[in-house]
Amino acid sequence: YQFIFDLFYYYYHQCYHYYYYYYHYHCYYYYFYGQYCYDHCYYYYFYYYYYQFIHYYYLIFQVVYPIFFIFVAMFVFLMVHYHHHYLILLIFTYISFFQQESFA
Repeated sequence: YQFIFDLFYYYYHQCYHYYYYYYHYHCYYYYFYGQYCYDHCYYYYFYYYYYQFIHYYYLIFQVVYPIFFIFVAMFVFLMVHYHHHYLILLIFTYISFFQQESFA
């Protein structure tokens, strides 16, 4: 995974360097190659930021989501441990309400 990310990063910056060099010196003989390279820069640009987005996407689901799940689990555990009678009352109230709605 990291190899693919580094590969597109390398090609994108190498391509951008070549295009900037040819465009800066206005070399008309290499201008078409520079334009060709510039068109391919969009291709590598897209893949570079696509893999960067995937990297942060996995970072969120591997770091942020487990921490959030731990806090939710702690809250549920504390509610059940210290306020289990309120929780049971809430569940039975919820069930009885939907039973009334279903028979109505």
